[in-house]
Amino acid sequence: MLGLTPQSRGLTSRQELLWPLKLAAFFSFLAPHVFGQSGAVFQGQVLDRSDSPITGASVALKSPTQTLETKSDSKGHFEFVVRLETYELEVSARGFETRAIKNLRIAAGRTVTIFLDLGPLSDCCEDPVPAAKDYRPGGRLEGFVMDEFGAVVNDASVSLRSSKQTLQTSSDPRGLFVFKHVRNGRYTLVVSAKGFQAKTIEDMQITGKDSAPLKVVLDAAERP
Repeated sequence: MLGLTPQSRGLTSRQELLWPLKLAAFFSFLAPHVFGQSGAVFQGQVLDRSDSPITGASVALKSPTQTLETKSDSKGHFEFVVRLETYELEVSARGFETRAIKNLRIAAGRTVTIFLDLGPLSDCCEDPVPAAKDYRPGGRLEGFVMDEFGAVVNDASVSLRSSKQTLQTSSDPRGLFVFKHVRNGRYTLVVSAKGFQAKTIEDMQITGKDSAPLKVVLDAAERP
């Protein structure tokens, strides 16, 4: 049986010390290649209809193989590290209606913004107040005002009218106008600007669901 010389014993000891370091270096090299292919960071932000962050919202990400849960931070942000597959995203917060998004395909680096509508008063107050029977969560309406050549029209007067209320705003330098927390129902939109003919859009339905921005085209005023 061969014995170990002092020199060979010292070499063996050094190899034993180096082995854990080599193993750690191997996994640090391997990790980005393995996990980068199967997982991704998915993040988003929870806001109310006034674009204010909602803190402490419960966020659940569900798939056939797993359920992940977290809370939004002080800025409304949340984050998951997930496998690249299809999920159902559910977001809820006290005082707001729960929102669920089905068949959400997670892609690497994807970011989403979730808007929550106000819920009934009895869900948000320590001293509950019964909600009116005709209560419905507020909706959002936005659009752009432009002329017939596609140029933006700023400082246009924009009115949203129903049998119960009239909301008023104006277009900004980008031609954008926004109405927030609009009670669901049917409205008439009237847009006017100096040098243009007023435009009226009747029987507009506000449902509280997200919709594409309107494009309101104004014709030049007729010359006398």
